[in-house]
Amino acid sequence: MSFIYVSQTSLKRIAMAIREDSKIIILGSPGTGKTTFAKQLIQLVKLSYTSLDDLNWEENWERVSTDLFYERLKYVLNDDSGIIDGNYYDRFLIERIHWADIIIYLDYPTWVAFWGLVKRSIWRYIKGSRTCLPANVVSSAYKRKWELSYPMVKKVLCFRKDIRPRLIGIMRFQKNKIIIVINSRKKAKYLLDAIKVKKD
Repeated sequence: MSFIYVSQTSLKRIAMAIREDSKIIILGSPGTGKTTFAKQLIQLVKLSYTSLDDLNWEENWERVSTDLFYERLKYVLNDDSGIIDGNYYDRFLIERIHWADIIIYLDYPTWVAFWGLVKRSIWRYIKGSRTCLPANVVSSAYKRKWELSYPMVKKVLCFRKDIRPRLIGIMRFQKNKIIIVINSRKKAKYLLDAIKVKKD
C-alpha cells in the first residue's frame, strides 16, 4: 500500500477521495492537533465524529477498563461512515484500521508536536475550556490533569522513534485503504482549503 503525501500536486486527488460516506481515522503523536483537524474536517464533510478520549476517560481523568473501552468502540465501528480521532495504538488500533477506508496520519516533527502539547496543556490548565476536555471529564477536574508530566512528555519526544515505526509498519500492509500523510500544519490547512473548494 502506497502513502499519499499532501502536496500541491496531490491536493485535488485527496480532496475528491474524502466524501460524506467515508470512514476516516486520524492518527498522530499527542500534540499534533488531531482533534482540531478532525473538527475542522467535519465542518466541511458532514460526518459523525468520535474522539477516542471521550471513550477512554471518565469524569475525574480515570481511564476506563479495556473491556468498557472496547464496548464503546464497537458501537462506533457499527457506523457505515464517520471520523474517529485518536492514536491509542495500544487499544484496538487494528480494529479501527480494518473499519476505515481512509487513514489520515499527521506526521509532524517532534518539536511541532511538543509545542502543540505545551499549548494544549496551558489552555486546559489556565482557561479550563470545556471544548478541549474529553466529554466525560467534569469541568471541576480540568486542573487535575497537568499534561506536561514526565510520561506525557516522554511519549511525545519518543513517538517518532518508538511508536511511529509500528504505525508505519501496520499501515504499510493494509489493502484497499487510502493512507494520507500530512507532514506540516500548513499542508493540513491546504488540504482543508481544497476540500472546501470542492464543496463550494
